[in-house]
Amino acid sequence: MWIWDPMYMFYVALPLLLISLIAQGWVKWTYSRYSRIANSSGVTGAQAAMGILRDAGIHDVRVEPSRGWLSDHYDPREKVLRLSPENYGGRSIAAVGIAAHEAGHAIQHASDYAPLLLRNFVVPLASLGSSLGYVAIFLGLVISGWKFFAAIGILLIAVVALFQIINLPVEFN
Repeated sequence: MWIWDPMYMFYVALPLLLISLIAQGWVKWTYSRYSRIANSSGVTGAQAAMGILRDAGIHDVRVEPSRGWLSDHYDPREKVLRLSPENYGGRSIAAVGIAAHEAGHAIQHASDYAPLLLRNFVVPLASLGSSLGYVAIFLGLVISGWKFFAAIGILLIAVVALFQIINLPVEFN
């Protein structure tokens, strides 16, 4: 039933890896470019986020620094918007743009934006799929008699893909 085809690597895995690397490189290049240009108002990313939240009537979301490079995110469970150090205190176009984007997620949360609620529901499954999916596929292909693990792994990876599809309207809104 299960046959390993080396052409899979050439036609599926390699193109997906290349697309992923290109996207990651594009994000890094764009961030690097706009992180060198100061915003005209001189506000920091944290100040911009707090101003956007205040203007939206949201007063119960904290804005705090996080650790790591581009680790910016809004955590709806704790109602905290976390900005990486270069964006929290940075005065660049990139810092303010990322802070505004993350503040937008807090606004979505406050307005019960349905795609955000769905995404938050799927996050634990997507985390499980991204951490265990490939391991299960590998075990299923390598260990004789464990073929069902490969199917479980494919299902877990499919959940990650579903998460990405659900996440698109949240990111574009």
